[in-house]
Amino acid sequence: MRHRGVMRTAPAVDVEQAWADRAKVIRASIRLKHSTAAMLEYGLPPLAAKLTSDTKIDLIKRKGLSASQENLSAALGVPAAKVHMSNADWRTANRLTKKGLALTHKRVVGDVLQHMQLRRALIERGLLGPARMWRPYTQ
Repeated sequence: MRHRGVMRTAPAVDVEQAWADRAKVIRASIRLKHSTAAMLEYGLPPLAAKLTSDTKIDLIKRKGLSASQENLSAALGVPAAKVHMSNADWRTANRLTKKGLALTHKRVVGDVLQHMQLRRALIERGLLGPARMWRPYTQ
């Protein structure tokens, strides 16, 4: 598929379509600016404005408590554990070897499961603020 003379890759098209299909995006402090930059690099239009909810950015004000997914999960008794990777694991993953891809898959799935449970716990306890509008032109 082509857009502005640039060949679209399947993942870029998938991201663009998934973004368009959602009324609200749940995120764990993902960097939407980086996504916008990637869209630009692929010759795609920027992501459209979207209602977003972030477990770190939209968390209630607090002092002395880390807002990392792992620390919040531990503090709230979230059962899903963080899958850790050493520097050597990350190097293997970055080489896209079979072993590295398996490590990455395990890490990503673990992060998503933990994030889903953390988000639920934050909402149940009234610790997560309302969703906010994200716009590619103002952040």
